[in-house]
Amino acid sequence: DTAPFKKMPPTGYTYVEFPAQPEGVEITKNRYGFMFTEEHPLHKDWVGAYDGSHPLADVGCAMGSNTIRALQESGIKRVIAVEPSADSIEVTKERLAAKDLSSAVDIHEAALPDLSFISDNSVSGVLCSEVFHFLSAEQQHKSIKELHRILIPGGTLALSALNAKCGILSITEFPPTSSDVLGKYWVPQTRWAELCDEAAEKYLGEPPKVLLVPLAAATPPPFDAINFVDADEMRQVLTEAGFTVSRAEGAPFKEVPLRVYNGTERVLVVATKNK
Repeated sequence: DTAPFKKMPPTGYTYVEFPAQPEGVEITKNRYGFMFTEEHPLHKDWVGAYDGSHPLADVGCAMGSNTIRALQESGIKRVIAVEPSADSIEVTKERLAAKDLSSAVDIHEAALPDLSFISDNSVSGVLCSEVFHFLSAEQQHKSIKELHRILIPGGTLALSALNAKCGILSITEFPPTSSDVLGKYWVPQTRWAELCDEAAEKYLGEPPKVLLVPLAAATPPPFDAINFVDADEMRQVLTEAGFTVSRAEGAPFKEVPLRVYNGTERVLVVATKNK
């Protein structure tokens, strides 16, 4: 917070010198994302949805941190874990086996929006952590329908993603790129790196290369863009899809290396499928 600013950031913004390996974060095996080793802020909403007879689903489970915590600490008996990276799945299996939890988890190498291997009305709670910003607007719409389909009536969706009102987009005044309510903040991968530099240059004397650490290691980047989520617009779409949204708001997310922060880097959403 005491870094040599070119000029002071707006009120409510801070500058953070971010380490290459942040505390509480593990870089995923596909090298373009993070798994958070601390308890997810929506963990209790997710495990609290468990009804004893329908499993939970961890969609985008990475190396299984949330799944393992749910089984070990919350008395959950069954989890469906979904992850597109085969390497991350292997690590998840190893960690489950080491804790004698393998029999409690069904692991699928898959990704949103296709959850066709999960039956209708069969899951009591879904955690979807830091997945949606890797999906296009079309994929997000399809994913919401899929998540609604697999949840039991009254089941809970706990979702988190990068926020369209984060410091980088606010500082650089990035304009909406689409009329689709879920595609307004679709930032091409190359443009995202430039925006990080522009935001840093605006408030620092010399712009550091503010690439997300794992993205810099991915050659080439395995996705085209980051599709930031707006909390109010996500609330609207989920409501129209048959959910009752109890929470949709921005929250701090200091684990992600954005350099310039305003306390709303992440969107947290909790929604219940209407009965």
